[in-house]
Amino acid sequence: LPLGPSYANLVFNNAAGTWTLSSQIFVNDNLTITTGTFDVSASNYSINVAGNWSNSGTFTPRSGTVIFNGTNQTITGSTTFNNFTKTESTNNATDSILTFDNTATQTINGLLTLNGLDADDRISLVSNIPGNQWSINVNGTKAIDYIIVRDSDASGSTGGVPINPSLSINLGNNIDWFSTLPLVKALYLGETCLASSDADAACNGGVSSLSVPTGLTYTFVIYVSNSSGSAVTDIRFQDDIDDISPDYFEFQ
Repeated sequence: LPLGPSYANLVFNNAAGTWTLSSQIFVNDNLTITTGTFDVSASNYSINVAGNWSNSGTFTPRSGTVIFNGTNQTITGSTTFNNFTKTESTNNATDSILTFDNTATQTINGLLTLNGLDADDRISLVSNIPGNQWSINVNGTKAIDYIIVRDSDASGSTGGVPINPSLSINLGNNIDWFSTLPLVKALYLGETCLASSDADAACNGGVSSLSVPTGLTYTFVIYVSNSSGSAVTDIRFQDDIDDISPDYFEFQ
């Protein structure tokens, strides 16, 4: 590939053409393979993309790595990658977003790395049409944490499913993401508990507290015991983070 190693927008468009990397490259905007073949070469040079990735031609990944280092990026068309990397490294309480083409399938045969930074600097994986699933086949190894996943079908993966990213959030409509969620059963006694201490063990069926680690998704089943026969008018979820002034989410 001539010029380089840095480009603004990079477009490959020649049905008979083959472009082979001669060094690592940095694409500061969008990389588009319209037709032809784009090859990372036998040297397995890496590709850094700050904008969007679009592929309707042929990408030859060999043992190379594609690094997505922008903030909000879109992947269009089906591509087979070797190593696929995206890292959220900016501590600004803003998630990075990867938007996927719901009509395409992304295949990762090497290492899939999706590393968010913390609980308010995650990587969000979403569909270009909310509610329509985007497909990913993860066939190699994984290093994934602090992500948010919605509308994703990973059922074609051979690298072990379900995919269980640590410290991550399941926003639903996903296939073969996240194992069965931990189940917490809470007994809440209505007016009896409301009249007493909300942290009392009697409010939780003999359990003094029910803790949910930050960033994890749990399923709650609420059982209401009401032997007095009076109507239950108030159910509370307590967020007692500071142990001084509990916050409540109320359903009445």
